[in-house]
Amino acid sequence: MMKALSALLWISLGAGTAFVVLKSQWWSVMAIHPEKLRSSKRLVVGGAIARWILISIILIAAGFYSIAALLTVFASYMISRVLILFIWQKRFESNKGNIH
Repeated sequence: MMKALSALLWISLGAGTAFVVLKSQWWSVMAIHPEKLRSSKRLVVGGAIARWILISIILIAAGFYSIAALLTVFASYMISRVLILFIWQKRFESNKGNIH
């Protein structure tokens, strides 16, 4: 029972991290502006660094727990990213040409 709850926790953490990372990437893209080049660059680079820190913290925490937890988080993160992007693809295609 405890192993099932633990696995569910790590799967949820990986999927949640994937969602947060993709949403923050989407927000960064929506917030950049060609006329504000300097602040746009800072936003993109700073956002990327923040996302990498978040992913690193999650993976390190899972790694301290166990290798199985690390692999579970990583697998659920990668699978969730693909599934979320697949679901969002229809929205992206329906808004072709409308960036802002």
